[in-house]
Amino acid sequence: MSSRQKPDELLAPFRLYNDTVGRSPWTEVPTLAGIAGLAGYYGGGALSDRFVESIAARSGGADPDRVDKVKNLLRLGLGSSSAVLAALYAYRKHAMRSTLGTPEERLQHAGDETPMPDWSTPDSTRPFSFGRTKIASSDPFRLNIIPVNQSLDTIHADPYLQIDQKQLVSTLIGRAPTDTYNNTSGRGLVRTALGLGVDFGAAYLFGRVMTGLAGLPSADAKQISIAGGLANALMNTGIFRNNK
Repeated sequence: MSSRQKPDELLAPFRLYNDTVGRSPWTEVPTLAGIAGLAGYYGGGALSDRFVESIAARSGGADPDRVDKVKNLLRLGLGSSSAVLAALYAYRKHAMRSTLGTPEERLQHAGDETPMPDWSTPDSTRPFSFGRTKIASSDPFRLNIIPVNQSLDTIHADPYLQIDQKQLVSTLIGRAPTDTYNNTSGRGLVRTALGLGVDFGAAYLFGRVMTGLAGLPSADAKQISIAGGLANALMNTGIFRNNK
């Protein structure tokens, strides 16, 4: 029980931030700008002070007033530039949200564009079933490789997932960036999920679940899905709550 609660406890600060400060640009823009400005002024300023002092020491007989002015200018420059960059990041984040719609609308739109697999047909006739690859079947641990076909086959075999849930997971996997062998990675899944509106905690846990699944032989992974282990793991990620 404690192992299931641990990821939620670790991700609780991120979810709290998304639900409070990160919910509106009127709160997130000034908050991030203020934090970044202070970090740049004091944190970056401390490093710039040492840099200026080392140059003054080498020059021998530098004017102390001029040294102090240079320090202050550098601190102000670092603080203001950090604040502006953080504000622009927050503004762009919320501008993209307003343009692309709510997370639920983005997920629905992505699901509508992805062909719906016919889960009642044999493997050879299903969408996404393009056959195994040498890399995907021989060494799934290599470079955090997640074979797309094997993952979709495993999802198909799970009797505990509903069709709309299978469609959502297939959308996230099917839209992730792949290599020439039709493999993706946990990092690619997380980025795709974030781009489709899944919150950070759910996206991160989803990537971890699929990475763990990819590290198993195909037969073992399918057995886990048949036993309901995959459905339970995906439920615990919280990705399905984003589609309600």
